[in-house]
Amino acid sequence: MIAQVIPLKKVPRHFTFFDYQIPKELQSRVKQGYIVKIPWRNQVISGLVIKIVTKPAKKNIKLKEIITALYPQPLVSLNQVKLINQLTDKFRSEE
Repeated sequence: MIAQVIPLKKVPRHFTFFDYQIPKELQSRVKQGYIVKIPWRNQVISGLVIKIVTKPAKKNIKLKEIITALYPQPLVSLNQVKLINQLTDKFRSEE
C-alpha cells in the first residue's frame, strides 16, 4: 500500500504530494486524513495522508517508508481531504 502525503512544510511549488510506502505494521493505522511522520531530505517531518493507492504516481522509483502515524484517529475529515485535493488540483492547473 502507498500513501500520497502532503508534507506539512514548504515544498517546491510544482509538487502537490509525495508517495510513501506504508509499512505492513502500519497498514491498519494509516488512512486518509491521518497525520504521519515521514523522512524528508535529512530530517523527519509531519505530513497529511490525502489518499491511499496501490501503485505509485511515478514508476521505477524506490519509495521511502512512513515512520509512524501520530494520532490514533484522523485529524482531517474525508470532506476536508476532498477540499484540499480540489484546491491543489485547481492551483496546479493555473501554473
